[in-house]
Amino acid sequence: MGGQSEDYDRKITMWEQNIVPPRPQQRSTSFPFPFPLNISLRNPITLFFIIISIFYIVYSSNFLLNNEYKDCPTTEEYLSDLLPINNSSKEEEKVEFLPARSRFDTGLKHIVFCIAGSSNLWEQRKNYIKIWWRPRVTRGIVWLDMPVKTRKNEGLPEIRISANTSKFPYTNQQGIRSALRISRVVCETVRLGMKDVRWFVMGDDDTVFMVDNVARVLSKYDHRQFYYVGSSSESHLQNIFFSYAMAYGGGGFAISYPLAKALEKIQDRCMNRIVQEVIPPVLDSTSDQPPLFDGTTRLYISLICPYAQRAWIARNYKGLQDKIKLVPLDLSNRPAWYKEKVYPPNKVPSLEHNGKIIGESLDLLKYLDSSFEGPSLLPDDPAKREFAEELLLYTDTFGRGVIVSLKGDTDVGAPYDHLETALSKFDDGPFFLGQFSLVDIAYAPFIERYHPLTLDVKKYDITTGRPKLTAWIEELNKIEAYQQTKRDLAELIAIQKNHLGVVTP
Repeated sequence: MGGQSEDYDRKITMWEQNIVPPRPQQRSTSFPFPFPLNISLRNPITLFFIIISIFYIVYSSNFLLNNEYKDCPTTEEYLSDLLPINNSSKEEEKVEFLPARSRFDTGLKHIVFCIAGSSNLWEQRKNYIKIWWRPRVTRGIVWLDMPVKTRKNEGLPEIRISANTSKFPYTNQQGIRSALRISRVVCETVRLGMKDVRWFVMGDDDTVFMVDNVARVLSKYDHRQFYYVGSSSESHLQNIFFSYAMAYGGGGFAISYPLAKALEKIQDRCMNRIVQEVIPPVLDSTSDQPPLFDGTTRLYISLICPYAQRAWIARNYKGLQDKIKLVPLDLSNRPAWYKEKVYPPNKVPSLEHNGKIIGESLDLLKYLDSSFEGPSLLPDDPAKREFAEELLLYTDTFGRGVIVSLKGDTDVGAPYDHLETALSKFDDGPFFLGQFSLVDIAYAPFIERYHPLTLDVKKYDITTGRPKLTAWIEELNKIEAYQQTKRDLAELIAIQKNHLGVVTP
């Protein structure tokens, strides 16, 4: 007791003298926050998670405490910049909002599911669809990038192949180009013209829909109006990045029929709203030599050469504008360094890639297709590949036949009759192999020139009596990758006439 009393008296004296009693020695830490002492803050992993947690708390707090919400725009305001509106008849273009009802008789028969899938994952992902799909009850289409093997009575939706999206520009280096294809599955489904549709519901091939719930929820909304029904992403990270306003991340969304029809009319135009590629200046003998073999992939072309145009089209079609730099040359005044240091044959096109040069247009087409990512320029079907080789071998014969007919009195139509027959071989599309391919690219620059030239020199229209060739030309002109390479038609005709030594009668 005496010892305790003395200790108590000593503490009282120290307090009176404003002296802090010594504390037991603790483990020091440089981190200025009161974390449990049994956690070592010198551990970099622990420190990393603590910092991330702090940032997350600050970000989430800022989002939750921010109540400055803007009013959502009306349908007319939102679509005013997208839908064509004639100011002179504004009252006629105004959207008419019909009387609302508490619930509509919408059922599964009125809903079409648009499923975006991948051929590489189809064998695994199709099992997700089997969970919710009801054959002969639910309606929908699965859109894939490539054909897949199918089995009878699998209880799956109809499978279709998405249209080629290479004509659309895509510059997101962190993204995946297939996003363009996926974004268009609703529009492609709308174009099928299915009857008695009120809603289009989009999802991934691994999305599992509670179809009765979908029908019940959609029946609350007027399908005659412009409605978009969506939710936040199923990915928490995407929700954080997009402030919980993404409205789709695989979880699915639904849009009413009239909105889908409006979207179908404008989506492709919206996707093409990008500045066209700026063609670099044409280099001649007075131009400075660019850096050579420095790791940059360069395509040496002439803007007026049909052989170079082949490689240019292929580059664009595969979406390689950011990976392959164009180097236009003046063929009438070629730079000396091109022959000396790049391509001794001194012709175009040629490709500088991985420290080597590839020339000859047809060889270059195949090289571009096999060495770079992007849509394939040849189908997998062996019969089509064999026919492709036949048509590629015929290109020189075709060219000679046309030139001879332009210079003399031989049958003008014979070369084009051959093409008409070739275009009739496959019926799964308007092109030589059904779908657009390397073969179409090989012929396109020459038909572009020979069609108007033959009409000008021989007064002969190559499309007359040739419906397949006519359709081919029409569809070819819809390919954006080709459109970007076209030059002034009058200039091309003048160059060809001068080159062939022919005159208009």
